[in-house]
Amino acid sequence: MIDAFARLNRDPSEILLPDDHVLGTLSGQEALRAIYDRRPAVEEAEHLLLRWISWARRSRLPAFKQLGATYKAHLAGIVEHFRSGLSNGFVEAMNSQIQAAKARAKGYATDRNLIAIAYLLCAKLRHLPHNPWLRPA
Repeated sequence: MIDAFARLNRDPSEILLPDDHVLGTLSGQEALRAIYDRRPAVEEAEHLLLRWISWARRSRLPAFKQLGATYKAHLAGIVEHFRSGLSNGFVEAMNSQIQAAKARAKGYATDRNLIAIAYLLCAKLRHLPHNPWLRPA
């Protein structure tokens, strides 16, 4: 199997996308991962992503076809990631904490209580009073 990282160290027009059905899955994943790992300039990233989308849409695997369609639909936002370097990981982490709090409490009496708990969990407040129900560390 050709190493996708080695392909990306060359000129972007030389990137070879896999044609083989079995190796195509692994190489397609590696090629997409290599685009993100390389962190190219915005124009180059868009070019590489469009080439990958073209390959994925022609793939015989339905999952890759669907992923290619999703990437094409959201291409502007994905390319914006390469410009700004931002991701939604922090927001997803806060959402995870809030969902866990909702599951632990089995629902709150009011929306106001849920919002208060969300602020307590996600705001990383440091000067809160001592909780009498927690054992000292």
